[in-house]
Amino acid sequence: MRLAVLPITSFRHLKGESEIVMFTAQIKQWVHDHEDTWVYLILPEECQEQGWEGIVEGWPRCTVLWIDKLGLYYDKLTDLPGTFLDTFNLRIGRYQIDGLVTSRRALTIGAAREMWDHRMKTSLPVFIDESMVVARNLTPSQVSEIEMMAQTLGYAYGYPVWDTETQKKNAITAARQYLSGAMTLRAIQKGVVIPCGFDPDRTDAVLARQNTVKEERFTCFFGGRLNKGSKRADIMLREYDDFFRFGRDIDITVCSPKDEGWILDMIKKDYPEINVLVQTPSDEFKARAARAHVFLNTSAHEGFSVGFAEMMYLTKYGTVLIAPRTHWTKGMFQDRFDDYPFLYNNFEEARIMLRWVHENYEAAVDKIAWLGDWVREQYDMKVTNEQHWQHYKTVTDRELGHEYVRGLMSDSNRELTLEALAVVPEEFSIERLYRQMTEMSRAMKEDPRRGQTTKWAVRRWLMNEGYAVDLYNSAETVMRKVTSDEVSGDSAAARVVPELAAGEQGGST
Repeated sequence: MRLAVLPITSFRHLKGESEIVMFTAQIKQWVHDHEDTWVYLILPEECQEQGWEGIVEGWPRCTVLWIDKLGLYYDKLTDLPGTFLDTFNLRIGRYQIDGLVTSRRALTIGAAREMWDHRMKTSLPVFIDESMVVARNLTPSQVSEIEMMAQTLGYAYGYPVWDTETQKKNAITAARQYLSGAMTLRAIQKGVVIPCGFDPDRTDAVLARQNTVKEERFTCFFGGRLNKGSKRADIMLREYDDFFRFGRDIDITVCSPKDEGWILDMIKKDYPEINVLVQTPSDEFKARAARAHVFLNTSAHEGFSVGFAEMMYLTKYGTVLIAPRTHWTKGMFQDRFDDYPFLYNNFEEARIMLRWVHENYEAAVDKIAWLGDWVREQYDMKVTNEQHWQHYKTVTDRELGHEYVRGLMSDSNRELTLEALAVVPEEFSIERLYRQMTEMSRAMKEDPRRGQTTKWAVRRWLMNEGYAVDLYNSAETVMRKVTSDEVSGDSAAARVVPELAAGEQGGST
């Protein structure tokens, strides 16, 4: 399976971009665990100089394509790289992929259209792996009618992967406003719930190398982007400041994964007691959080937050999490929502909880001792990453099977493919095989025309029929012929392998 992955990248510091962290963690596991996988990760060219490329390029079966650009999050929801069609189109694309994984939910139709061969009934599967579904009054920003329509249409024509049952419920509620009953049912049937997960083993390994002894003074902590609006970072700062100004002997540490702008000047002026660190590496975030005593979250709207899952896990290290009692935390806590004691309905309750934890810290830690093990059970990314891969493999194998590919493999195309296959080396690039087909045909052109098959269709047909396998050893497809020892008597290849062998002996390249 060859997959293209297209994240939303809205700021330059890649290691601090939550979507990049999520997708690279998935990709790293896929390409190490599955030899029949190649991933093309699409990133903005402005970030290429970070030296980050070498980390990913060092993985097996992974290619970074620096063909995207940075942009505002809401613009990137519907923005395709300018060379996407030339790179991945089924008819003329440079690379032969089996599906697209993206968080750009409003782009589903546009991406499918650019990958589509106009002679086929449908395009490749587009998997929508998003952290924040479209829903009125339940998202960080104003949601317009046009955005709602674009995104819900994507749910029907793509393959949604929701992180929680709450996210699925919100998405289907939105879909019912704009889609027919049949299309809404289609979204329900094609969608699945698979969390993106987090890495508890890495957290434990990082903290094993760090000093995790609690700070001498009671420490209030926050980690995340310092955005107003739905993140309500300004309210978090206000609440911590009020807590400090009451005369308590405490420290306050705030870590952001990115550079912050105007809010730093505001904090320096209005909240000088708050220590703010920007572009904080993930490992430092974990260590500082583990040494703190309490973490106050004030977000009104989130999807699946990896950072929040990590803070749920860090309760295992004695950091008490206080968070709003609302729709997105219900999705994170699932059926243990009512069991967690530090979820507040309003900010007055948050203040009371903050005071109580300060005065009864050891008792607070005892109350939440169960949460760390529970969140590991639910969201360990070793499990959820594999669930993602299995889902993508199942869908691509089903949707791109014999019937789909035969639309571009007429009798004459199949005959020509086998004739060319007989004379190319045992291992061959799809480029080499296609060039051989063009040389042997009186009608084929470099640019596939009506009635002419494509490199993509030839690859899938050879795999589906058992004539050749993708070696997944190169970004450019390289295949190997299936030998007589490898094919069963019932397969299509079993009937032709002797002829292929004879062709190799008598043919010429």
